[in-house]
Amino acid sequence: MFQIFRGSPALSEFRINGLMQKFQQQQLPVKSVYAEYVHFVALNATLSAEQEAKLKALLHYGPTLAEHEAKGESFIVIPRVGTISSWSSKATDIAHNCGLNEVERIERGLAYYFELTQPLDEKTTEKLTALLHDRMMETVVRKAADAEVLFRQQEPKPLKIVDILNGGRSALERANVELGLALAEDEIDYLMENKRTSTKFGKTLLDKVIDSQFEDRTYKIPETSHQILSAIYGDDFMEIPPVEKRVKHDDFVAYIKEV
Repeated sequence: MFQIFRGSPALSEFRINGLMQKFQQQQLPVKSVYAEYVHFVALNATLSAEQEAKLKALLHYGPTLAEHEAKGESFIVIPRVGTISSWSSKATDIAHNCGLNEVERIERGLAYYFELTQPLDEKTTEKLTALLHDRMMETVVRKAADAEVLFRQQEPKPLKIVDILNGGRSALERANVELGLALAEDEIDYLMENKRTSTKFGKTLLDKVIDSQFEDRTYKIPETSHQILSAIYGDDFMEIPPVEKRVKHDDFVAYIKEV
């Protein structure tokens, strides 16, 4: 069972002005924007009138801002499907503490309503939604009812490995599209530039472990630890470099105070 509750206005005049500047910079046909919170509630039983009133009161919060009629071209930003937001966990706990045990889970979205000077096409829609959400953490839907997908039980998908050791950047770019990773170009650059510890040896090197003694304790380490450390730090990783070639790996600085 799924129910939708409107919330309070979400954006101050300052934030609206900031968004309008971004829309103008992107040459988007936006005349005005209004946004308010919208709440999606999964229920295990129908709420009574008293319970519904209590839940509505809980979901009406935040600073007092001018309310507007929710009209115009709408886009609703919701948490990324398959995730549970930290806000959801806290809000659900509060509902339970208030005796609303019929509530299984509450999620929150942000509904934007736009007055446009001309209709959006595919390109301008893409540019607009990119300014509204973080695609790593959020999803955009057009109707509030579409947010029901947040509560659908999804079967875990099989583990997939992206072999950038042999496939290089193209393998990661292909996986980005096929797996819906939503990685930006700079994020792909980062992963490729920092692949040293993940691509110089295959995952099979970690399959077998052995006991290793260190001081008075025994630890499990990969059987191929020497090979792994050589791949990361070079074959001479056990040799202490000369003083002039030593590099510290922290920002700690000690000072001596003369008294």
